[in-house]
Amino acid sequence: MSIRPRYANAILDYTKKFELRRLEGLEPISEGSVIVIYVSGNIQSIVGEFIAGRVYIGSPEKIWSLVSSGDYGITKEAWKYIEGSRKAMAVEVLNPRRYPLSVKLESIRRILPGWNPPHSYSELREGDPFYELILKPVRSLIVTA
Repeated sequence: MSIRPRYANAILDYTKKFELRRLEGLEPISEGSVIVIYVSGNIQSIVGEFIAGRVYIGSPEKIWSLVSSGDYGITKEAWKYIEGSRKAMAVEVLNPRRYPLSVKLESIRRILPGWNPPHSYSELREGDPFYELILKPVRSLIVTA
């Protein structure tokens, strides 16, 4: 999932508890999915992950009413992002983890020339070259208690 730097940091610091997405032409994210965070902008790196908790799908107005009133770390900029889409999605952030090392876009492209991060998000599967050559080795460094 491609996320702007300040929002990625808020997710990894667990001050942002929902990530909002326009849902146009994409399959919804499933509860329990591992969401890998690619930080866009000037960072351009894979930096961490979180588990998708509850997933809400509906009109932008419905999604906004669900997440704007609580202490979820959602800003008015998020409304501007989903406003105007036919469908939107709110993905609850659970168990955010920062990877022990980040992987820069230029490093990824040395291994997988021409690789581009998803515009919004995409599904990764075992066997996918990105998963096997980049993500699996980085995730193996995570220390679990």
